[in-house]
Amino acid sequence: MEISVITDDRPKSLGRLLASLSAAHFYGDSVTLRINIEQTAGPQTLQLINEFNWPHGSMFVHRRIIHGGLLPAVVESWYPQSNHSYGLILEDDVELSPLFYAWAQMSLLEYR
Repeated sequence: MEISVITDDRPKSLGRLLASLSAAHFYGDSVTLRINIEQTAGPQTLQLINEFNWPHGSMFVHRRIIHGGLLPAVVESWYPQSNHSYGLILEDDVELSPLFYAWAQMSLLEYR
């Protein structure tokens, strides 16, 4: 499962989301994190992302060079690599339980 975060210019709520992601239990899994930044993101948001360390796998940052808005941000935020690829798309105004990953994995096992 890959995690994709969509953000614009809300550094406070983005910081809360990133902190909850870092504190989550991934049970030894390596999880790719992709952060998609809108072109209009301000310096506080950019600094927060530049200083963020993702300890649970690889991290990729994508910043739009042309303003796209919410619909393109969601549509372009994650691309499946195969029929067995799964992604979790998060906006920057959510906070996650430390057990969200276990719930997501159990949901995949139940419904896929």
